Amino acid sequence: MANALAELTGLEEEVEFRQASAIDLPFENNTFDTVWTEHVQMNIADKRTFYGEIARVIKPGGQLLFHDIFKGKNEPIHYPVPWADNESINFLAAPEEIREILAELGFSIQTWEDKSRASLEWFVQVVEKLKEKGPPPLGFHLLTGDNAKEKFKNQIRNLKENRFVVVQAVATLRE
Repeated sequence: MANALAELTGLEEEVEFRQASAIDLPFENNTFDTVWTEHVQMNIADKRTFYGEIARVIKPGGQLLFHDIFKGKNEPIHYPVPWADNESINFLAAPEEIREILAELGFSIQTWEDKSRASLEWFVQVVEKLKEKGPPPLGFHLLTGDNAKEKFKNQIRNLKENRFVVVQAVATLRE
């Protein structure tokens, strides 16, 4: 699908897609200037190996950019959520735990922004649009399955109740 979308947008010569395990990346050491993850770590139990693999493939001075969900102050979360129907595949970590792991791996945090409010507002708008117009032919709901509506409602509830937080950050691997 990724290749088909790249072709449709005329980017097939600009990108390459590979499927692999996030805790066993098929790349040489010091390969990338930048690694970007979008809502990934919450499904990976072994955070140290996950971020260690990222540190391994980033060149010294390179950057890790991420937008991810972490444990909030109140637990447990309400299921289902967009990434997990139940707790068996939910591995949220506390923001402090990830900051500590990143520091141990040689990363310096450049920015660390709580995007929970913006995420809440976005999900509220999505749910309102779904109520008004129904699901569009293409959209986030296609990734989340048949119970997307329930997942979106729980996403809103969890964000309102500080059961998880959304963070956007940039970290640089020390040289």
